[in-house]
Amino acid sequence: MPVEFYYLAMSPPCRGVWMVLEALGVEYTDKFINILNQENKTPEFAKINWRQKIPAIRDGDFVLGESRAIATYLCEEYAARNNKTSIYPNDAKLRARINQMLYVDENWSEQLMSYINIGGVVMRGEKPKTENVDKVKEVLGAVEKVLNERKYIAADQLTIADFFVYVTVGLLQMTEYKEYDAYPKLVAWQKTMSELPYHKKTCEEPLGQLGAFYKSKLQLDILGRSHGLDIVSDFDVITMPIDFYYTPLSPPCKTVYMVLEELGLEHTDHDLDLRKGEHKTAQYAELNPRQKVPALRDDSLIVGESRAIACYLCNEYGAMKNKKNLYPTDPRTRAKVDQMLYIDVDWWESIVSYVNVRGVFLRNEKTKVENVGNVTDVLAACNKILSEKKYIAADHLTIADFAIYNTLSLLNITNFNDYDAYPKVVSWKKTISQLPYHKKICEEPEQKFRALYLSKLEE
Repeated sequence: MPVEFYYLAMSPPCRGVWMVLEALGVEYTDKFINILNQENKTPEFAKINWRQKIPAIRDGDFVLGESRAIATYLCEEYAARNNKTSIYPNDAKLRARINQMLYVDENWSEQLMSYINIGGVVMRGEKPKTENVDKVKEVLGAVEKVLNERKYIAADQLTIADFFVYVTVGLLQMTEYKEYDAYPKLVAWQKTMSELPYHKKTCEEPLGQLGAFYKSKLQLDILGRSHGLDIVSDFDVITMPIDFYYTPLSPPCKTVYMVLEELGLEHTDHDLDLRKGEHKTAQYAELNPRQKVPALRDDSLIVGESRAIACYLCNEYGAMKNKKNLYPTDPRTRAKVDQMLYIDVDWWESIVSYVNVRGVFLRNEKTKVENVGNVTDVLAACNKILSEKKYIAADHLTIADFAIYNTLSLLNITNFNDYDAYPKVVSWKKTISQLPYHKKICEEPEQKFRALYLSKLEE
């Protein structure tokens, strides 16, 4: 039975999935979603993707949203049977690299969008935000650096990470930005990608259509923000500790810490003082070129991005530690976990828009109470999920619970306390808080963070 693919051709995330379908040789049926007519907002489509965003797929009785989660599911389910495992290899270290770049691409997409300003140009007659051109150069420079180290984005072979980074960076082609002289490796990689047999159908033609809309500044709700155009050993010990670079107050760091503890992995902690710029040193840049925390070194593997680290640890050690359910090997359950990890990226931005950590600590600003609607939207969505199952992605604990728990925990440093409408969230948080390592990883650092945050508000 063909996979049903719900998409809009002009959407970069949809094109990323489209390229995966073509690369795997999966039989699929196109289900074009006309967002101008709000076909993504119908009750029927809500049964396909409860977030009412595209892309989405139906594979038999299984439905899934979030482009990168769909991509990893398709590889888990079809790559081996179609002899296409090279685009998402089973090797845990290679897969960790791919997952890392998928998460990094989320950030790169936001940076490029801040310059391209699609919503403003298409819907409100605005211009590209040229004042953000440095963000474009930062992304292109980062991609160039990656491609100086290997032939493709995550490995010396084509992987699904290439598809998503390619469609992200490709958006610049519809703008007037032409400064590529400093990025020869990127230009050569783009040329290689453009020679794929399915490139014209999945990329060239749709991007041409999107560029036409963009350049003519049509006042049509093509890419409106609300429309969502938007991866057994017998040994029971680890012979060498994992090096874990983190700061205790960081929710993403706490997510990785919880995974390490749940798996019972020996690790050497390296507490970086961000106030002293210890993450900005040349030595740390060799570990994580993005100079962010957390990061992890496991023997010869170095990986950043909290969710990618969590997935790697489970892939590498879950079976060994009899904890396979933490990141299930069943493709459908794993896809649901991946879906929630990608959704958590969006939810994190919503929570941060209210808490305003950087503004409070660096610019003496206040909590942005005008964004409380973003918080209640996240809590309502989370409550709905937990009304259907005991945990975030399954009826058992997974790494998605750790990620989303720590995202929501950021609210605890503020004075937000309006949880009456979200009883399932409250109950789930209580369950997570009873984990044996919760006090050390979450409760105690959170108390320190809250004290610092509130003291800054009083200055």
